[in-house]
Amino acid sequence: TALAALVEPTRRGRLVRTWVGTSQGKNGKPLVTFVWEPTSEERRGDQPKRIFLTAVGDQGGAYYRGRSPEGDQSAWRGTTGSQAVAAAPIVTKVEFEAEPGNMQMSLAIEGEGGVVLDRDLIEIEIPDFTGPAVVFSTPSFVRARTNIEWKELVKDWSVVPTASREFRRTDRLLVRFEAYVSGTEIPDVRVRLLNRGGGPMYPLEVQPAANGRSYQVDFMPVNLPPGEYVIELQATTLEGETTELVAFRLST
Repeated sequence: TALAALVEPTRRGRLVRTWVGTSQGKNGKPLVTFVWEPTSEERRGDQPKRIFLTAVGDQGGAYYRGRSPEGDQSAWRGTTGSQAVAAAPIVTKVEFEAEPGNMQMSLAIEGEGGVVLDRDLIEIEIPDFTGPAVVFSTPSFVRARTNIEWKELVKDWSVVPTASREFRRTDRLLVRFEAYVSGTEIPDVRVRLLNRGGGPMYPLEVQPAANGRSYQVDFMPVNLPPGEYVIELQATTLEGETTELVAFRLST
């Protein structure tokens, strides 16, 4: 399933890449984060300027309806630090609350003047973050292309993640996630790198944040050959064990 997710950006990636993440918002309610970016800033012809997004729950209620970004391109936010934003892909983010259960997201990709260039439909399952078992937020990737970028990003937990899951071997990656558990118990969180077949390669160092539920993995894939890989997140508590898998692809 994790490897199959790598195909999705390619399928809808003629114009944009998208990423949808879920985490625990206020009062334990699920928070949905939608991120999109153009596949290329150098493509000819019509380019995506914004997305009209509608998110609907399985009971028919609308969680979100609006354009991303609102207004002109000055509202777009980069994934990288201030010294390198101009060279980074344009990324924009939307956040809204939802209820546990099935959710459908309808996307109308608009070009100049509001002309609809393409449409897409994304369906995801919103988890319940208030149960007794430990639950992960959706893992996200932050990419740094230089050491200067990395120094800015490694301590900035508010930076917008990239929607891409294909990276260069020279990139420095931050894999970020949260782990939620009821009560005051702190889960034992471990992360390791798997090959495409699911075989373990080596453990990755987990760096917890001060809030006790956010974690990041600082990962440099420079010694790995091009190909597809999987990162396994594992959290253990007195109630049991939870595993989450996220795949990525390395190019030359």
